[in-house]
Parts: sequence; structure tokens; C-alpha cells
Amino acid sequence: MGADTKRFSAKGTLALYPSYVGMGLFLAWTVGNSFVLNFEGTAAIEHARTVDLLCAMGTNVLALFVIACRSNEIGSLLARRPVPLAAAACASLGSALMVLAGVLPGEALAVIAAGSCLRGVGSALLFMLWSELFSSLPIKQTSICYSAAYLISVLLEAGMRSIDANVTLVLECFLPLASAILMGIPLAGHAPDGGEGEREPARAWAFPYRPLALTMAYTFAAFFFHSAISSEAGGFSWVGGGAVSALCLAASLLFVKRFDASKLQNVALPLMIAGILLWVLLGNEAGSAVMMLTDAGNIAFRIFILVMICNICYRYQVPALWLFAIVRMAMLVAEAAGVGTGMALAANRDATSDLAVEGFAFALVLVLATVSAFATNAGRNLADTSWHIVPRESGRTSRADQLAQVMGGYEMLVWRCAKVARLYGLTHREEEVLGCLTKGMTKTQVQEDLCISEGTARTHIQHVYKKLGVHSREEMIDIVEQVE
Repeated sequence: MGADTKRFSAKGTLALYPSYVGMGLFLAWTVGNSFVLNFEGTAAIEHARTVDLLCAMGTNVLALFVIACRSNEIGSLLARRPVPLAAAACASLGSALMVLAGVLPGEALAVIAAGSCLRGVGSALLFMLWSELFSSLPIKQTSICYSAAYLISVLLEAGMRSIDANVTLVLECFLPLASAILMGIPLAGHAPDGGEGEREPARAWAFPYRPLALTMAYTFAAFFFHSAISSEAGGFSWVGGGAVSALCLAASLLFVKRFDASKLQNVALPLMIAGILLWVLLGNEAGSAVMMLTDAGNIAFRIFILVMICNICYRYQVPALWLFAIVRMAMLVAEAAGVGTGMALAANRDATSDLAVEGFAFALVLVLATVSAFATNAGRNLADTSWHIVPRESGRTSRADQLAQVMGGYEMLVWRCAKVARLYGLTHREEEVLGCLTKGMTKTQVQEDLCISEGTARTHIQHVYKKLGVHSREEMIDIVEQVE
């Protein structure tokens, strides 16, 4: 995260209202590509969908890959004021070219390819800009932002389905520009450093396997059904996603102190599995219900994963551009795999045995359940964990051994406790308590050393034990001493 976005978090929640709408417009635009491809002129172009998929996906992934690899050099996209406007211009021009390809004479496929490439670049940049903006917010505000944005996008998508096709196409071309304009409102009044100035030394971070496994499994399942089930059945799939995002928004607003966005995974998993099992039992006859369930599960999961990643960036200072770019690439790859698999099954459904289909469905359920259990880390609260995304050590000698050569015993203890705190999601006070306990202090000594009450000391000790998953001081000390 750049310094510019850090200052944004102090502006208050009033400036966030345009962000809900702006992110919602962007999300609706990404879904609205189907309206463009269904336009009478564009739909008549042979291989238009294939070219669009390959070009848009390829340029999107390429742009994200460059951002992930160059995140340290880029510093902050938001601090570079021309970037939002350039991203919106690419996205809008790309949509316009795809519409015009169906009415202009000449090489229609070349125009489609050019428009798709522009859309891919614009989509990658806009997603990263919004992600960087939201990653500068505390988890409670982020939960409100994403749930409101998804609700707005679902309602806007439903509205675009019901109005005149020509009006829909015009809206699709201008949504990115509107999104970029609304992005500028909460950023107004800043004095961005343009990515220049003093920065913290660049770090290499452990690869985010857990969020990637979750993201790919859920995204594959959702887009598999979007392509395997007839488009007529998916007409009301937005109802499921709208209901989930509305409930999440209501819970975020009404139960600010108690609502935990990490629990959304407990909603996403049963919804997705219920949709898969219903499809196995009733097939495409229950297509509408299957689409609503899987879409609801997908939206619940997306809000969950985005909020959690924002929380990791906010609390542990993980670079937002690096982490979001990797997760977004995983989404796109899984989306392409899901669409391809679904289309293949739909085209060969008559030749595919029911046993094979059922086996594939149950394998999908098993994968979803397995990656969910793997990522939840034995039931720990994900709002208090970095998902093991920690600074990566380099060289043959461990960081602990290198520091031991220049640090005394007390300094090494402080360093080890700090690393355990980052790994297990301990608060600053809990980190101090961990250090006291590791030094052999009793509860009374902890109370006196930190100038806290007996009840507060007892509560912090209980939290440390719970987050580390230990039941004795010896087990806790073992964890600290094993830090490398």
C-alpha cells in the first residue's frame, strides 16, 4: 500500500459512500460484457466469443502479472493520478469497439480483438485500483464496502436485463468512466507523492497458497454451472447473489461490533454444495434453483475472500498490489477453466454417462470441503491470521540464525515473539503478554509489568493460548523457540 491510501483511512466513513457505488458500477460492467456479446450485430460475428475470451483473459492476466512482479517499483497506483482515468478510458473504449464491430464493415474479428484487449487492461487496472483503495480500510469498513458494492452491481445487472438493449449497451460503455469518477471523490484533497519519496525496504513474502486454493475452487465451481446450464435458466441467478450481499450489508451495518466477515465462508460452502447436489439429483430441470444457489455461494465467498485479503494487507502491511494481483489471476484462470469445462460438458451431455457426471460433482464437493477445511486452519478466526503470508527468508542461513549473531538474548526473544504475533494474528498487547509468559512470568507479574488489571491479564493470556492453539506454557514456548 502506498502512503496515499494510508492517509485515506482517516477521512471517515462519509467519503466511502461513493466508493460503494463506484465499485458496484465496475462489477456490473465486468458482468455486462455478456450484453455486448449478445448484441445482434456482435453475436453474428463468427468466433467472436472465443476471440473475446482469449484476448480479454490474456491481456488481463498479463497486466496483473506485470503489476505483481513490479509492485515494489509501482508503489501505489492510486498515487498516480492519470492511472484511474487511463484505466477507465481503456475499458470504455474496449466496450465501444466491441459494439461497433457488429455494425462497422471490415475486419470485425480484429476490432473485437482490439476491444477485448483494451477491456482486459482496463479491467485489471480498475480492479487493482479499487482493491488498493479498500485495503487501506479496517475490516469492518471493508465488509460494508464490498457487500454494498456487490448488492449495487447485482441490482444494476438486473436492471440492465430489463431495459432496452441499446440503452444497456450505452451504459456498458460509460460504466467504467463513472466508476473512475466516483473513485476520485474519496481521494479528493490528497497530496499524493506520486510513488516517490522514502519507502520501506522491499520484502519478499511467502506465496499465498491458502487463499489461492480457496479462490480457484469456488470460482471454478461457480463458472462451471454458469456455462453448463442453459442461459435461460440463469435469468434469475442474480436473486441469490443479491440476497446474500443484502444480508451481509445489513449484518455489517446493524451488528458492527459482532459481525465477522470470515463467517461468510460458513455460508458460501453449504450454498455451493447444495447447488451441486441439487444439480446431481434433478439435472438441468432445476437449473434456475441451482444457478441461484451457486451464485449466492459465489458472491458470499467473494465478499469473504476480498475482505480477508484487505484485512491482511491492512494489519500486516502485505503489499496490496502484489497480493490482489496474484489472487485476481487465480480467479481468472479458474474462471476460464470452469467455463471451458462447463461448455464441454454441455456439448457432450448426451454422450456422457450419468455416473461420470455424478462422480465429477461429488469430486467437486470434496475439493470444496477440503480446501475450506485447509484454509480455516482448524477453526481459527481468519480475521486474526495472516494465512501464513509472512516475510520469506532468503539464503541458506535462517533469519533467526543471522540475527542471533548480532542480537542478545532479550532482543532475540522480542523478535521471535513479534514473528509469532504476525503469524498467529496476535494484537500488540497480546504480543507483549506472550513475551512476558515466555520469560517465565506469572499472571500476577504480567499484570504488574504491563500495568493492567488481573481480569485483563487473564483475558489476554486466554487469547494468546487460544490463538496459538496450545494448552500449556511449555507448548507456547516451543512455538516461540521454533521460529526461524
